[in-house]
Amino acid sequence: MSDKLSLRGGPERSVKEFFSDKKFPDEKGTKYAWVEVDSQAGYMLELYTLEARKKRGAPIARFSSPCTDVVTRAQLPATLVLNAQAAIIEDLVVVTLALHFKSARNKGIDVSPEQRQLGVTLNEDSWV
Repeated sequence: MSDKLSLRGGPERSVKEFFSDKKFPDEKGTKYAWVEVDSQAGYMLELYTLEARKKRGAPIARFSSPCTDVVTRAQLPATLVLNAQAAIIEDLVVVTLALHFKSARNKGIDVSPEQRQLGVTLNEDSWV
């Protein structure tokens, strides 16, 4: 299997060149990073834009692993929530999340089948 990928008909690039250390650029050169969040609700990743010399702002996307609702005990599916800014690069968000999980599996970190079945939600407003 090749480690090359091409998005939106762009040039082929190696996965390592495109996505390293949970960071990646979009077509315009804006840089993004997935950040693991310590959460009592389970495994969570948040996507941030990386702007030079600026503090990290609010996340533009959030992935939450499946969990059990503490009140109803119902099993909640994994979710990927995007705000309007992330929706513009939706394909990159999904592809890089998949690359993150592939990398985790290659390193021997278990990714449950539930985490592979994402429920994707588009939210025009930020959830903050």
